[in-house]
Order: sequence, then structure tokens, then C-alpha cells
Amino acid sequence: MKVYFDSEKLLKEYSNMIYRIESGYFNSKDDIEDIAQEVYVKYMNYVEENGEFDDLGYERNWIIRVTINLCNNEVKSARKKYNVPLKDEPLYCYDIDTKADLERAINKLKEKYRIVFELFYFEDLKISEISKLLKITESSVKTRLKRAKAKLEKILKSGGEYSARF
Repeated sequence: MKVYFDSEKLLKEYSNMIYRIESGYFNSKDDIEDIAQEVYVKYMNYVEENGEFDDLGYERNWIIRVTINLCNNEVKSARKKYNVPLKDEPLYCYDIDTKADLERAINKLKEKYRIVFELFYFEDLKISEISKLLKITESSVKTRLKRAKAKLEKILKSGGEYSARF
């Protein structure tokens, strides 16, 4: 029996989350779109083989884990070691300076801090969930969050007036 999945639901519910996770790894829109496409293909294959997810929490965690794994694989690939980006451009262009300043500051964080920060604050995952997804201890997650906030505060203090929020 062939199972059809609701691609509109997938895009509506998870595309922002996938994009935020990927932007923690890559600055190139092309890389982000390539990985997002791979996530959707893996999702389609999973649903076709196993049927719909019974638990929305499991589905969300599965998508996060697949996205992180694909990003890690891409970063480690030999192809990436020899490519030089043409230019570094910010991914987001907001009319509101506070969002743009915050986004630039977040993008300046090291990958390991940026991912934990985004999963905790933007995806509202618990420390225990982040620990399982990233396969690190809960104390490492807490340490990375603390360091990310401290680094963001320094970045924002040096370039803006919005550091009071962090």
C-alpha cells in the first residue's frame, strides 16, 4: 500500500525550524536549500516505508536529528574543504534594526554555540532534548548556552544598544 504524505503540512510546520538549524551551519542559501531538500526526501522516504508518524513530538525530533546529521555530513565532506565561498552575506534582511542586529550577532557565534542557542530559544526545546539530539551531556548544553549568551552580549554591546535583552 502506498502512503502519501502531506507535503504542505511539512513545509508549513517545519520549514522555519529546518532553515534556522541549517543557518547555524551554513551562510550560503544554496547549501541551506540543498540540505532542506534532502530532509524532505528523507521524510518522504520514511513516511512511504513506515507510514505517518504517530507522535508529533517524535516527528519533530526526527526531523531535527535528520537535519543536524545532514548538516554535519555536509560540513565534513571533502567537497566543502576545497570550496571557497564567493562572499559572505547575511541571510536575513529585516526592516527592523533590532532583528537584523540580533541575527548578525547570532551568526557570529561558533557553530556549536549557535545550534544550541537556536534550538533552546527559537525551537523551545528542553535542555534534555537538545542533549539527546546533539549527543552531548546536559551540562555541555548548559555550558554552551551560557557561553553563547555571554558572547552575544559582548557582540551586541560592541555594536548595538540591544544587549540588555541577553
